[in-house]
Amino acid sequence: MREEQLNLEVFKTHPQACRIARAEKTLNESADQNGIKWCMPYKIANQMGFWIYPPIDFEITWHGGKDFTYKNHEEYDDSDYGIISSILRAPELAKMEKWCSTGTGRSKFTYGLVEAGVVQVYTGCIFKTNPNWCLQIRSPINFPERQHYYIMEGMLETDWMQYDIWMNLVFTQKFKPIRFKPSDKTPIAQLVPVHRQSFTSDWTMSEQMINAGDVNAQKAARFYAQYNVQKFTSGGNNNISSYDKKDSTTFVKQKQKNLNKDGSCKVIETPARTKRKLLKIKQKEIGDRQ
Repeated sequence: MREEQLNLEVFKTHPQACRIARAEKTLNESADQNGIKWCMPYKIANQMGFWIYPPIDFEITWHGGKDFTYKNHEEYDDSDYGIISSILRAPELAKMEKWCSTGTGRSKFTYGLVEAGVVQVYTGCIFKTNPNWCLQIRSPINFPERQHYYIMEGMLETDWMQYDIWMNLVFTQKFKPIRFKPSDKTPIAQLVPVHRQSFTSDWTMSEQMINAGDVNAQKAARFYAQYNVQKFTSGGNNNISSYDKKDSTTFVKQKQKNLNKDGSCKVIETPARTKRKLLKIKQKEIGDRQ
């Protein structure tokens, strides 16, 4: 059962810090309408997490290696310096110049500092999540592609680390200017919540042909067969071709059957009769080998 109320806290270190918005299924009205209507996996992915928008209006052209030309169409000023210095204690203020320079504050952009073809952009944001929840920073999900760059992905351990964040933009084509604006319909990046166990647990993996000699394989086979029967032979209204139709509501119907009201997954036990049948099959196989 789902117990925790999840919340993302955003603390800004700059008045022009990146705008953060909750992701939603229509992708700011740019999503494929058929996808929203008929494809639940697509719709779910669209609304995962939060969108990040550019802090200011700026333009960058990559010329190869660590060579960039750039223009800020508005100022990303040093307001963060005053905000950050106001929260520091005397011993911390004495050492502030090492990491937050007088007159400039935090670095707002770096060009080729991380590696060739990479620009860092300061978000001006500190993120905090519930215990054991982290944020994966990545390129926006399913938006029409913004040409010639992508976000270098990383896992931000925001459950314990409250630190102002930069985005790494990886440029892929030379001599192609890209302009980024806070008012863009397409965000510059996306934050996807990820449970800490998904990357700290010792995952195992099994692989086998689908068959009736294993409980889990049989359960998968039964679900697979029944799902396809429902989807393609129950008289659905979604046309595949001039002579075939499918029921695109199958996903929603099956999801409702397999999830609890709070969204958690039901634990469905294998019927005892099936277990006895599988035991007999295994015993027969052992007998045949002997």
